Amino acid sequence: MDEKTVSVKVKLSVEDYCEIQNQHMRNTLIALCVLLPLILFGIIALFGKTNISPLYSFPIYGFLVVCLLLSLPRSQKKSWIQQYESNKIMQKEQTFLIKTDGIEISSDISTTQLFLQDLHAFRETKNAFYVYLSSVQFHYIPKKCFDGNEEGINFAKECLSSLPVYPVTKPIYIGTKKDKKPAKTSPAFYIILISFVVILVFAFIFFSR
Repeated sequence: MDEKTVSVKVKLSVEDYCEIQNQHMRNTLIALCVLLPLILFGIIALFGKTNISPLYSFPIYGFLVVCLLLSLPRSQKKSWIQQYESNKIMQKEQTFLIKTDGIEISSDISTTQLFLQDLHAFRETKNAFYVYLSSVQFHYIPKKCFDGNEEGINFAKECLSSLPVYPVTKPIYIGTKKDKKPAKTSPAFYIILISFVVILVFAFIFFSR
């Protein structure tokens, strides 16, 4: 009995590349939107006073967050287009043969077989599948390249869903396999965590006056 497969030809467009960059910028934007107001409130609480009521400050902050979310990706788009145009290998067409045990990727210069057990993680968005080789390396398969083949999209999703969902959270170990020890948390982590709590407390005290 022949093994079921689905073949997809992918030629990364500049729009695809910008979409990839947008997806991976979102976590940074969310972190900035949370940390920046806390830092600002902490500075005001420690070094100055303001007559602005929290009732007005939060709508102002919301407006600034929207501006930040809209402006940062747009400001980076020119740089992303230049990166795409300068990378000729990225623009080459690749064929992804998705099978129950992995993916075969071929182009005019090479063929690579990736088994599921060798892959790191999988993530699905509205427009694409991301197949991660590591925490920072991945293959991008746009759903539009299935040419409306919903059965093929569902088959690909079924095959890849056995992988951990990205981002993967695992204990980090150091040492040999025989003597595994959990890696020590960096002191910088505790400094950032304590600073975050202190800023939050001062902001709460200040706006409770």
